[in-house]
This record gives sequence, C-alpha cells and structure tokens, in this order.
Amino acid sequence: MRHEDIESRIKENAKMVKVPQNLEPQNIAVTLKEQKVMQSVKAKRRNTGLRFAAGATAFAVVATTGIFAAKNAGMFDSDSLKDDNFSVSYTEDGDKVVGQKSSYGEIYETLESAKDKVYGKNNNGNSIFDLFNGIFGGVAKDEAENDMILEDTVTGDFFEDGAMDTDTEEAPETENNAGSSADKDYSDTITQVEGVDEADIIKTNGEDIFYIANGVLYQISVENGIFGEKSELYTIDDGSNEQISDMFLYNNSVVLISYEVEYSDYYEIYDYDIVYVESNIGDTTVRIFDIENDAEFTYTQSGRYITARMIDETLLLVTSDTSMRLNRIDEDDKSTFLPSYYCNGEEDYVAPEDIIVTEDITQLTYCVTAAIDITSPEAPTAIKAFAGSTGDVYCSTENLYVTGYIYDSETCQPYTNITRLDIADNLEIAAQGTVVGTVLNQYSMDEYDGYFRIATQFYDYNTYEEENGVFVFDLDLNKVGELEGLGMGETIRSVRFENHMAYVVTFMQTDPLYAIDLSDPANPLMLDEFKVSGYSTYLHRYKDNLMFSFGVEADEETGWTNGIKMMMYDTSDPENLVLLDSYVWENVDSSEWDGIVETYSYNYYDSDAVYDEKALYIDSERNLIGIPMFNSIAEKNYYYNATENETITEEYLCQYYLVSFENGEFVEKYTYSTDTYDLYGKYYSCFNRSVRIENYLYILGADHFISVSLNDMALVDTLENLSE
Repeated sequence: MRHEDIESRIKENAKMVKVPQNLEPQNIAVTLKEQKVMQSVKAKRRNTGLRFAAGATAFAVVATTGIFAAKNAGMFDSDSLKDDNFSVSYTEDGDKVVGQKSSYGEIYETLESAKDKVYGKNNNGNSIFDLFNGIFGGVAKDEAENDMILEDTVTGDFFEDGAMDTDTEEAPETENNAGSSADKDYSDTITQVEGVDEADIIKTNGEDIFYIANGVLYQISVENGIFGEKSELYTIDDGSNEQISDMFLYNNSVVLISYEVEYSDYYEIYDYDIVYVESNIGDTTVRIFDIENDAEFTYTQSGRYITARMIDETLLLVTSDTSMRLNRIDEDDKSTFLPSYYCNGEEDYVAPEDIIVTEDITQLTYCVTAAIDITSPEAPTAIKAFAGSTGDVYCSTENLYVTGYIYDSETCQPYTNITRLDIADNLEIAAQGTVVGTVLNQYSMDEYDGYFRIATQFYDYNTYEEENGVFVFDLDLNKVGELEGLGMGETIRSVRFENHMAYVVTFMQTDPLYAIDLSDPANPLMLDEFKVSGYSTYLHRYKDNLMFSFGVEADEETGWTNGIKMMMYDTSDPENLVLLDSYVWENVDSSEWDGIVETYSYNYYDSDAVYDEKALYIDSERNLIGIPMFNSIAEKNYYYNATENETITEEYLCQYYLVSFENGEFVEKYTYSTDTYDLYGKYYSCFNRSVRIENYLYILGADHFISVSLNDMALVDTLENLSE
C-alpha cells in the first residue's frame, strides 16, 4: 500500500469519525501544550514495554495484564501493582470463578467490551480500529505490498518494510539413574521433582534408545555397548513447518511432541501509535506411538509449545495461543476468539465453562493446559484456557504453576503473574497471585510443605540497580514472607530449592552463591554468601552434603566470560559454604607480531550443558559426571606486506568428558575427542545427550554416537552418519 493509497483511505474513512473535543480547532493549542509535557515520558514508556514483551512472550507488543479479580479488591490496576509485591487470590461469583462464562456468547460479549476499552468508541459508535481497518484494509503485512512505509504521528518514528525501531511438599530432583526394568537397569532424564517426568530428546526402556535428531525420531537397539538395528519412527515431511521438540516414554508408548512454526504479522494500534506485530501462531501436536502394535493417536492443541510434564500415565501439556487478535473477533467465527483442539483430526473448541476471560484484557492470548491419559488416548480428560501470557512452568505432583508477565507502564516494572492449577481436580484454577520481577526458569520456583516459593529479579528505582529476591506464598498465593536485596546490580543465573533451603546464584563480575533458610516461611533468612569467579547456570544435589555446580568461568575484574567451569560445594553447614574444588576449561587466545606477520591463535570451549542441564549426565551413585564439550582451536597468520596470502589452521573438536569426585577434587576418568571438520555443518551435531544401560554409557550427537564401558572406561562402539 503506497502513500497515495493511504492518504485516499484516510480521507474517505475520516468522514465517519467525530472529532474528539480536545482536537477541535479552538482546543488544539491547549492539547499540544499538555502533550509536550508528556511526550518524552510516553515514548520511554512505550519503548520499554515493547522491549520487555518481545523477550517474554514472543510479541512485539506488551503482554496482557492480569485477568482475575483480587480478593475484596476488584481488578488490580497500575496503582495497586506498585504496592510492595502485590499479591492476589481468586474470588468467586456465585458458583463461578471470576471470568468464568456459561456460553460462547458470554465470552464474545466480554471480549467485545475489552475491545471497546482498548480501542475506544467515538460518538458515532465506531471504534478507533474501524478507522484503522478502513485505512489499511485489515490486511496483514504479508498480504500487503512490501514497500509500505508508515510514520508514527506521535513520535515521528518511521516503520519501513514492517520493521519496527525499538530499544526496545517437595520431592528432590532426580538424576540420570532413575529408571529400571525387569531385566536391566538404566538411566533416565534429569528432572526437577521426583515423580514428575520431563520431556527430553532422548529416552530409553533398557532395550532401545529413542532419540530425536535432524527432524527424525529414531529407535536404535543396543546390547552390551553395541549399536544394533536403527529405524525411523517419525520423520518431518520435506517443506513442512513442523519441528519436533521432545518426547516421553511410558511402557510401550512413545509420546512425541512437535509444533508448527508459523508466524502472523500485521499492523496494530498500540499506545496511540501504529506498530508492527509478529507472533507465532503455530499449533502443538502430540503423537502417541504404540511400539508393539504400530498404533498411533494424534492430538493437536492450539498455541505454540511451552512445556509438558508426565505424572504416571497422565500427560500435562501447556501451550500459548497467540493466533487471535482482539480487534478481529467475529461472533460467527469461533476460531477468531476461542482456543481449539483436535483428536485424530476432529476439531473441537474448549468448552465455555473451561475458559476464563474478563473485559480487562488488552491482548487476546490464551494459556491452554490439557491433561491426556496416554494409556487410553481420546479427548483430553481435562482442558482449561485462561487469557494471559504464558511463561515458565513449575509442576509438583499435585499442582501445576504457570507464570505470565504483567508490565506496569508507569513504573516500567515487570511483574510475574502466577496461576495454580489443581491437577487432581481436573486442572481447575485454584489460585492466582502476583510478584514483582521475572523468573529465570522453572528452577526459580518450588512447592514445599504447603508453600510456594519463587525467586525473581527486578529493578530497584531507589538505587537504580537490578535487585533479586526470594518470596514465599501460601497455596492460595497470598504472600507470607520475602527476602530482597540479593545481588544488588546483578542478575539471577541459577536457583535450587531444597526442602527448607534455597540456593541462589547471581552474577555481574563474580558469582555469589546465597544460602537462604526458609524454615520460617514468614521470615526468610540469608545464612551465607560465597563469592567465586564466573557463575553457575545449573545447581544439582550430588550427595547429602555436596552441591554440584556447572556454568562458565569469567574474569573477576571485567566479568567477561572465558571458559567452562564446574564446582563442588560442601553445604553441610549452610552458614559456612565451602568450595571444595573447581575445574575450568579455559579459553585462551594470543597475538604475536614480528614486523611482517601477525599470528593470532585461540583455544575456545563451549558446552550445550551451559544452556540445557539435560545435556549433563549426573550419576552420584556411580560417582560419575558426563559433560559434552565443543572445542575450537585456530591459528591465523596475517601478512601486512601483501606478498603472501593469510594462512589459517583450524580444528573443531567434538568432545565428551567423564569425571568423578574423589577425595575432595575432580578426577578425569575418560575423554573422547573427534574432529568435526565442518564448524557450521557439524557444531550442532556435537554430543548433546547421554544415557546409561547397565554398565555402558551411550553418548549421542545428531550424526555421531559412541558407547563407553563404565567397567574399564574404554570405547566400545561408534555409529556415524545416522541419517544414512
């Protein structure tokens, strides 16, 4: 759409809009004077909000506000959010939770009211969006001409080709040695809570290894360290937008989870501006394969994949449906305002009584949660949807906690909305609360002895520094205790809750490990602060008094990361934490100049385990820790007289380390290294998982498998070119 087309449509559609009183000619001078005072504040508020929302919910616009009424307080607003760690619980309206509806008609009417609040109504009954839609034709960006240029009339910013300028009671975790069958002992996925399985790209039943790589679900038979027959259980079609995420294994069933990568982009009115929005509108699919009978059941749920858990035979699936837009709802088209699901291709919509929505939402997004019995898969045994953004998820054996993000545009402070769903009560929404700041990941949350604990990071506007805290809630999500002021000027890098203790790592230049006593939920107490260089990205209880830490090394003066690091702490006395040993794969680089040639060399390390704890193999029973590593080594000669060409020698190594912890120090037990020969083609094929069956460890990458005997730490077998 070109400028002349836009101008023509503006003139045509402007006829239906009554000019607001403050924009009548006699009032414009006063209005401009008022707007001049607020203009810089408005611009700052908008840019900060957009930046936060993009990172938290994959939108280019701010996430929806909270949707539930506070006990004896009504809906919370910006003023109430500024109260210290504002907390809220559900109230009930008759027999219904506030926001629960009896019919799809009620839901639509609620959303119509929400749309009017967001876009407004002029005296002719036409919304601001009606004018906007009349000008731009309601055309999504990918359907419009690519050379559209819009000018923001408030700030004067330009959006070209759709681009937007923005500055913008607890069980312990389980290790890899959790599984067993009638005949063989084998390892399982690292999980946060005992009794709650987590999805991963590798599983085993003691006979076969199931592994996801390059868009394929493989089944590989193994025996005594030897790789046997290989088959493909599922393969993504060429040209498909589908991506396989992870899976579960239960008895003879493989539960495969995939999602569709499909983006919708369009122009939207936000904070009086026309902005460009892009959101992932793909759906999530669960395929249940019966290994013995070749049977398959398919279930699809609207929304991008967030996470999944399994408790016994029940799969809990969480998705975020961002495919709908508040200003495009159509009462005659349910797909424009309702989340849906498919069972073996048959579509249905979430029942109205299972949807929670109020007229105070500003974006139409749903968190959709479902429970599926994989032993007799049909329709979900329970499915719930509530309006709001979807962030990190924590799951105990009794409750599912889903976080979302709220943004206070006046203070530029993010908040985390917490929703508790009762698993035993068909995922009924049991409580809701709000805490200042954002969470790092699932390990930032925990349920123990009737309390929910959460660690967040936020901004202190008194000191203008980052700040961190640990907060304790009862199961109604009313705040009962807090400890703030951790790591001023730093950010949380890892958290581990254990019974009445919490261990929190923050980082800016050094890594303080905080030990926090939560035995009195109303009065959390910091017992010790231990500082070391670098920071931990994952903390794991290794043995009774030993805490294993994995992360990165960093320069104590600058905070620049310079290697991979693991540590072992003695936590027997939480008031006096002791670092027993640390092991560093150090990054090294150097440069020499002899007047003719400059020689630059480096030796760098990286590991998937820094970003994904499931890449680690942790077996405290056998006193073994497995770590995948990528090692790049290079020497480059640069000639300044131009008589010779530069020479480059490069080597890229895919490595795996097995270490033990003996007599207070790490001991290297086995190392495997192979030349990956192609950085960009093979880096992502480096080892990323390992699984043990009996006394053999199978170490896997997308195109390279090896097996190692744990009896004598010797290489047994290799398998390459998995796709062939």
